[in-house]
Amino acid sequence: MSRIIDPPSIRDTLAGNPDRMLQLLGRLSPDKERILQIADSAAGYLHWTDFRHKRPFPEGITREEGWAIVRLHRSSVAKRLPFQSKAGQSITVALTDGLHAAVRRVSAHRNLIRAGIPENPHSELPEEMRTFGLKALIDEAYYSAVIEGAVSTRKDARRMIREEATPRDHSERMILNNYRAGKKMAEQWIHEPMSPALLCEIQKTLTEETLEDPADWGQFRSGPVHVVDEQTQEVVHTGPDPDELPARIEQLCEFANYENSDDPVPVLVRACLLHYQLAYDHPFGDGNGRTARWLFLWRLLRCPEYWWVAMLSISRMTSQGRQDYYDSFRFAQSDGDDATYLVRHQLAAMEREMDRFARFLTRRRDLRIHLREFIPRHEDLNSRQTALLEHAMNAKEPVYTQPVHRAFHDVTQPTAREDLERLVTWGLLERREGRPIRYIPTELLAQARRAHHAARERD
Repeated sequence: MSRIIDPPSIRDTLAGNPDRMLQLLGRLSPDKERILQIADSAAGYLHWTDFRHKRPFPEGITREEGWAIVRLHRSSVAKRLPFQSKAGQSITVALTDGLHAAVRRVSAHRNLIRAGIPENPHSELPEEMRTFGLKALIDEAYYSAVIEGAVSTRKDARRMIREEATPRDHSERMILNNYRAGKKMAEQWIHEPMSPALLCEIQKTLTEETLEDPADWGQFRSGPVHVVDEQTQEVVHTGPDPDELPARIEQLCEFANYENSDDPVPVLVRACLLHYQLAYDHPFGDGNGRTARWLFLWRLLRCPEYWWVAMLSISRMTSQGRQDYYDSFRFAQSDGDDATYLVRHQLAAMEREMDRFARFLTRRRDLRIHLREFIPRHEDLNSRQTALLEHAMNAKEPVYTQPVHRAFHDVTQPTAREDLERLVTWGLLERREGRPIRYIPTELLAQARRAHHAARERD
């Protein structure tokens, strides 16, 4: 666990020389602008823990004076939320220029558009995009479980889900529950307003058969709850008293369902704040982190303009920086319940995942060029067959079966069989009898694979 240093008191800093602070806070002060850029940029929204070490720093200004400038500016653009801390203090979000810039970058998703996703999709998404969404759902199920301590591999997680296998242990059960929650999210939950009952249903789906006490499935807690650091066993957060939960949950649902074109809080920020507040309230005995992440996705996927979020696994990036994720909550509570730390962390994770997906789409486009050169019937391929051939171009020893193809693409058994048998007819796969029937690449596909890898090495 990284050490969090509480910010210095602004009152103590101002008490020493108020005239000096008035000078620094002047509208035309270049030092003020430089300090604000250090604290709030595309690189992040800094807490005192990191701000105090930044170099270079304007000469003649102490770090404490600099922090006073930062904190006063953030307070001037802060939006008070309808949520309160346990001490009764309003939780806030600072609508700084840096936050608005991050929202614009994510909302525009220009890198994804350049890489090939539809800018304005019709009511029916292209089949290829639905395939990407299914892959992203499996990844989200895996990485969200990893954040909570699941011990597995992505390969095993994909195998279990594609083959509809029974979970072998607690970790695989967590992953499968996440996957089922994602399916329910797309098919049912995003069409319902948030309510205490829906929140409990989400938590139950995520935690069923993973908690010691079944009474904790889909029920708000009736006792205290503590968040403990795994390494130090230090209690880093204690949830509010259970008696406060009904009112807090009602407020959370009202905030989740609020929609107004004049809302000063962008939808992206509102989704992040739902994540923050549910984690703060910790209304369940367990599964709060998973529930908070799915609540975040629920809010975004209800908005048609964010349909493309279903192509991403935001938990992938969060899992790769778990300590930063945890620190964002602790920074907020250390700095006057400023939830902006978690908001900026989530937006940064989204940007990194968008960049990763854009690179994937670009590689996929290049690979298709080689497929067209070697496969005479390429124009007849559907998106599922194209995805299989692209996998065969990169996998070490690719073998395919009808049950796995059906489960992965969420199609019927006859459709899966027809997909594979047509590839056999076109000379791209070879059929091997057995139980189940196996399909392996032919020499024609092997030639395309060699040409593709040779081109990548030249690049």
